Amino acid sequence: MRPRWRYRGCMNALLIALITVLVSLAALAVFVSGRRVVRDTGRLRLTEVMQYRGASLPDPLDEAGARYHAHAVRICIACPNKPLCDEWLRAGRPANSCAFCPNAHYIEHLRLGGLAFT
Repeated sequence: MRPRWRYRGCMNALLIALITVLVSLAALAVFVSGRRVVRDTGRLRLTEVMQYRGASLPDPLDEAGARYHAHAVRICIACPNKPLCDEWLRAGRPANSCAFCPNAHYIEHLRLGGLAFT
């Protein structure tokens, strides 16, 4: 019969190894997501897509509209579809909508003039 202290030492070593692996995976995820942000050109594609789609902000823009547009800008900055957006923009005023864009609904409402912020 083996002493119990041997099993405890083995379990502690396994637990430490598991924690080390989990911390390493978390660090890798942070590194990869950070690289995506750093590699970005910093270009705001929302304004380009709005121009291509013929959408413009209402004038004057009230406080609610400014908050709504700021939210759309944040969505654009964090968007994972930037390579698709770049291809769509390079195609030169494509007729099809930008369905991959998380702001497509917002842009379409601006284009149609049916977005009321008040």
